[in-house]
Amino acid sequence: MRIALLLFALTSTAAADCVTQQFVGCGARVSATLDPGCENRYSFSGVKDQVISATIRPVDAPLTNPRLVLSAPFGVHAPIISGGEAATLNYVLPSNDVYTISVSADSPARYFFALGCRAANPAIPRDCVREELISGERVQWELTAAGCRFTDDSRLATAFVLYAVAGDPVTITLQSPDFKPRIAIYSFDVLVPQTTVDASTVTFVSHASARYWVMATTTSEETTGRYELTMSAQKSGCIPPLVMREPDDVTVTYGGRAKLSAGISASRDGLLWEWLDVFALPTIVSNEPELVTPPVALPQFYSARITNPCGSTMSRMVTVSAARNRRRTTR
Repeated sequence: MRIALLLFALTSTAAADCVTQQFVGCGARVSATLDPGCENRYSFSGVKDQVISATIRPVDAPLTNPRLVLSAPFGVHAPIISGGEAATLNYVLPSNDVYTISVSADSPARYFFALGCRAANPAIPRDCVREELISGERVQWELTAAGCRFTDDSRLATAFVLYAVAGDPVTITLQSPDFKPRIAIYSFDVLVPQTTVDASTVTFVSHASARYWVMATTTSEETTGRYELTMSAQKSGCIPPLVMREPDDVTVTYGGRAKLSAGISASRDGLLWEWLDVFALPTIVSNEPELVTPPVALPQFYSARITNPCGSTMSRMVTVSAARNRRRTTR
């Protein structure tokens, strides 16, 4: 029954003559136009345990109820993202396969589509890969037995991340036909519980502009099932940033330093930059738009996370290497 419902949810209703198909690769940046009732589909070759991040952002006018749907030839357990004025879908691929991401919306619009790929941390369960919540967004997904268990709680959960503006109420709604919902909100950096409710709706007001974990979970242990989660907070017209120019891999002379930067689609005012050392668990090493690395001897791995009041986006992971007695090159 679950497989049948999932396949039904992932089946497109767009007319065959109103669908475009394009094959893309990791790091793709595509500008396109979308008509109401139509779909633009982007297919790519995926690798097992690869984390993909698909993002759509408007070019000149807000998108109305944009939707991102990930599917494979035989269906795949992945979130369906819709609503808001932009959307991002993060997912760990379960197998080597050709996947397709369908993009649609309720109004005609021009948009940017971006596809990022990086290696998954094997220590993190598949459903613990965070989804960034954007105001007005609706997420349809499932709790599964192989999912995330957060902190010392044995209940299954899905991890989401939101950026809350100081003083602005954030409303989270969690509904399920299969289990009684519990919503937990944690401080992002120190994992301190801010609020936990055994209810389908919670309104949370942050005392400071900060990032928070939102856990969609249940009131009972070992409970699985489908759910729908929505979040509303920021004002209309506020769009998360989009990486338009990815940072490059760099090779420097042994003991030298590299300078890394990324180009984004938003004003640089009011942005939070976080350069992460992603060799093991991600660690923030800089909050500047440009990162100057420590002296390089062994390979180093970095990614940039850029946040504004409506959400955040991640750059690709870059590699900084050292070569003895060679001039610095960038590729």
